[in-house]
Amino acid sequence: MEYRTMKHGETPSLLGFGCMRFPTLADGSIDEEKAEALLDHAIENGVTYIDTAYPYHNRMSEPFVGKVLKKYKQIIMVLLYGIFYILCFAYLEQGRGGMVYHIIHTRLDDMIPFCEFFIVPYFLWFFYVGITVFYVTCIRKEGFRKFAFSLVFGTLVFILISAVYPNMQDLRPEVFERDNIFVDLVRMLYKTDTPTNVLPSLHVYMSMITNMAICDETAFKKNRAVCWSSQILCILIVLSTMFLKQHSVIDVCMGIIMAYMVYDWFYKPAETMDKVWTEKWNSSRIE
Repeated sequence: MEYRTMKHGETPSLLGFGCMRFPTLADGSIDEEKAEALLDHAIENGVTYIDTAYPYHNRMSEPFVGKVLKKYKQIIMVLLYGIFYILCFAYLEQGRGGMVYHIIHTRLDDMIPFCEFFIVPYFLWFFYVGITVFYVTCIRKEGFRKFAFSLVFGTLVFILISAVYPNMQDLRPEVFERDNIFVDLVRMLYKTDTPTNVLPSLHVYMSMITNMAICDETAFKKNRAVCWSSQILCILIVLSTMFLKQHSVIDVCMGIIMAYMVYDWFYKPAETMDKVWTEKWNSSRIE
């Protein structure tokens, strides 16, 4: 999507969305389900210039558009849910009296060696996810709904599992074979991050949906360097959770499965819709 900067700093999209001819029902009123889907599709693909007026659709266009746009109070939504998640996570990390934790462990975990150098991509996760959240929420906003739904789904599943099935891992080494700055960083990580509530691995899940959001972003789809860099970093982060003994293979697999579920639910349908609109556009040009 292309944008233009106006006199007072506004940056509307070059392509606008007209609200004079929404789909209608038999009685002439707006078919709100179909019309909202059209608006959502336009907004998710970067359209920020919405054209409506008082007379459109018997004076119902403006109220309808206003109702749809209310759900795009993006920054507030992200902040409120972030606070909710942090409170839930802090409560779960404190533990409850008499709680019995289930150990997450497989033989494959014992076959994976500890490697302190993976602390670098592990810590890069915070910048990787944080910058993407800021970009999608505050700057481009094209894929906000898909990314937000993905974050909410994954963190809610994590909270639910941690609440009903308390779990932990016992993979961390007691003695380190080497002594270097990377090991010091691992020691710091172990002190600040408890080995409890590890199923599924949010480090893995959020890395994968972050990569999906980046590769789905219109501005990056044609930039192979950005997409490939994101994919490589995502893979390194996933591996780091196992080589640093932060997560079991089971945690990682569940995080990957959840990420692919989210792709089928939120990202794949959008790709199909894009193809449909492209085919319609091409056919209309031929006609």
